[in-house]
Amino acid sequence: MPKTKRDWLEAGLAILVSSGVADLTIERLCQILEMTKGSFYHHFKSLQDYKEQLLAYWSEVDTQQVVEAAGSVGEGAMGVDGLIQVLGSRAAETANPELAIRAWARQDESVHAFVEQIDTTRIAMTQSMLQEVVDNQERAYLLARMLYAMLVGSYSIIPPVEKEAVLGLYVEFKKLLA
Repeated sequence: MPKTKRDWLEAGLAILVSSGVADLTIERLCQILEMTKGSFYHHFKSLQDYKEQLLAYWSEVDTQQVVEAAGSVGEGAMGVDGLIQVLGSRAAETANPELAIRAWARQDESVHAFVEQIDTTRIAMTQSMLQEVVDNQERAYLLARMLYAMLVGSYSIIPPVEKEAVLGLYVEFKKLLA
């Protein structure tokens, strides 16, 4: 059965999580998906093109969808509630790809620059939402960085912070908004 571009990208994320970027090869992708190199080249120009599209896909899934889901709840305090709800519900499912891509970023300058851009975008989006609630740009920026550090940090702590504990952190964070 033919594989979609998304199938190839999901397989790449799985490889990154399971064995790291060194194992992210056309041969390994074809082996996992039981497809030929021709099928790979039907969707991607090269391995470099694939990696760029993989990062864009990760950004879309882990950034754009979160922004849209949080924004659909409302603006101001409702938007912040939505953001916290979305982040809390997605924490476990997105942790491994997030960590794998951050590990890749430590090895590759272009990936590092991409992740830095994503972090900047995520923090700015969060700051914008928080600014509607706290009505102070500097405080909103500080709180946005704090919330983001909690999210990324909760992925990185060994053992990982349990979902219920992460939600508890967000509840305490919300108290800071008053």
